[in-house]
Amino acid sequence: MLSSSGNYTCESSCPAGTFLHTSTSTCITCSPRCLSCTSATSCLVCNSSFVLFQGYCLSSCPTSYAPSNGTCIKCPSSCRTCLTITHCISCQLGLILVNGSCVSPPNNCTNGYFLNSQSTCQQCFPSCLTCSAGNSFNCLSCFSGYTLSNGVCIKDCNTN
Repeated sequence: MLSSSGNYTCESSCPAGTFLHTSTSTCITCSPRCLSCTSATSCLVCNSSFVLFQGYCLSSCPTSYAPSNGTCIKCPSSCRTCLTITHCISCQLGLILVNGSCVSPPNNCTNGYFLNSQSTCQQCFPSCLTCSAGNSFNCLSCFSGYTLSNGVCIKDCNTN
């Protein structure tokens, strides 16, 4: 076969960084980003500053993929974007991000908290035992010593 330098040699395979062009029986140099390839458009291993994605060497992985050992790996299905295959950055619709994981939001919150529009538990106004929002006019029930009146917890007169 003919090497990329133009010299004929009797080799059984092409040297590293080249591939065999079958119709001409010549060794062709891979793309500069590739360490190993099977054609001009199909890398197998990339240079260290690039990551492999579907046969191409890219400077970074596309959205919904994360680098792992020089290759772009699909993020977990719950992640919209991820830093690694075990650390989400953003979540699919309907899920919330908790310590790098995408989880279903809580169905309800403990007393003194309400489920906000980001599907996380947020503290009620201090006098509310339960509430539908964080201000003083959205109380649903009150702590002992308070009476509920039109969504507001009012301190009882006979308590200190």
